[in-house]
Amino acid sequence: MDDERTNFDSRAVSGPNAVCLAEVGLSEVVEAVSVSDAPLGDGEDRGLPFIRAFAVRLHDDIRDHSGYREACERAHVCRPQRDKPRHYQLLAETAQVRVGILTLFRFSPICMHDHKGSHGAQLVLHGRSRMRQYDYVSDDERERRLVMLERRADRVIDKGDWVCHTPNQLNIHEFDVLSPRFVLFSVVFRPPAESSRSWFFSTDPFDSNGKRLYTRVKIGGPKRPSAPMEQP
Repeated sequence: MDDERTNFDSRAVSGPNAVCLAEVGLSEVVEAVSVSDAPLGDGEDRGLPFIRAFAVRLHDDIRDHSGYREACERAHVCRPQRDKPRHYQLLAETAQVRVGILTLFRFSPICMHDHKGSHGAQLVLHGRSRMRQYDYVSDDERERRLVMLERRADRVIDKGDWVCHTPNQLNIHEFDVLSPRFVLFSVVFRPPAESSRSWFFSTDPFDSNGKRLYTRVKIGGPKRPSAPMEQP
């Protein structure tokens, strides 16, 4: 079994610490960074370099905070529960940005889902995971129940790697955790309403040059996967 303490980055903010962090200005830091990078209009896509630069700057500004380190330690020791196979700590949330730490565990993958209309970036703090990212083959697919998606990325990510998405690029993804524990620092710019998001389930057993037909199921709809998804 992997030694979960090997190469663990203890620099990372959290729910229980939210009041303390607010007192020393974490929310103000998040707000200042988002304002300085200009608020986004509905549907605007600033591109992958924008969200990566934004997330890197935000992480650099808070990584040495004691609350961030304490949250990383919690992410390191938390355990999956029967009704909570993943662990999410909300670090800060403003009108523009949600920041948190997500802990995933081996054999509890996050199946394919989207972050409709949002920019997002995740930094791997600990562990390894296979990650696949997808795009719609055309804009006509975006509101259909049966959608054709194209796999744009399929790679193993580990400590220090960043992965990003925008409203129109790599917005659909899934994780298959390879280590006992996998921890992500997550930034979502203009986080979507839960009711607007979707799961995607393969309908076609064949993958034709990276393209496959999927069934879209609204996260807030009548059909859901057996394990509820927390906000990343």
